[in-house]
Amino acid sequence: MLSKNFLLIIGGIAGSVYLYKHFNNKPPFNKIIEDIKFKIPIFGEFLRYILLERFTTTMSILIESGVPILYALEISERSACSIRMADTIQFIKNSVKEGRSMAAPMEKSDFFTPMLVQMVTIGEEIGELSKMLKRVAKFYQEYLETFVIRLASIFEPLMIVFIGILIGAMVIAIFMPIFSIALMKTS
Repeated sequence: MLSKNFLLIIGGIAGSVYLYKHFNNKPPFNKIIEDIKFKIPIFGEFLRYILLERFTTTMSILIESGVPILYALEISERSACSIRMADTIQFIKNSVKEGRSMAAPMEKSDFFTPMLVQMVTIGEEIGELSKMLKRVAKFYQEYLETFVIRLASIFEPLMIVFIGILIGAMVIAIFMPIFSIALMKTS
């Protein structure tokens, strides 16, 4: 069965690799792949929080250093490693250019958490945006650390069971021939 379909399997793999490499640098394809990544239950949330932490850290450092908000948003947009994040930052930047606050377009986007939107709103109102962004960045850092620790604590028992099964299979593979030979000699 495998020998009959060998060329078909190789062709399918080669075709998949070619299509991925061909479409990999195309923005519509990248958006589709990114949307799929964000929809993966645990990984999507983790990725989103990583991007939010990077954004808040970058913005707080730039604003605290005296960089104008529009230029800080432009730098954040260019340094975003996500098309969705870059598009959202561009939307915020355009809104700020028109004289509106940062919080209004952030609230319209489903990418930002309500806590981040509220902290940006408060930061803009009291004139301490960099401090508020720094607090949110610290929260996200702690959240991500806790997330990784929890994930590791879930996978540790699974890894132990997997390694136990693997070692058990190796022991059986080593001793089965010995037992077979012993049974042959006794019979």
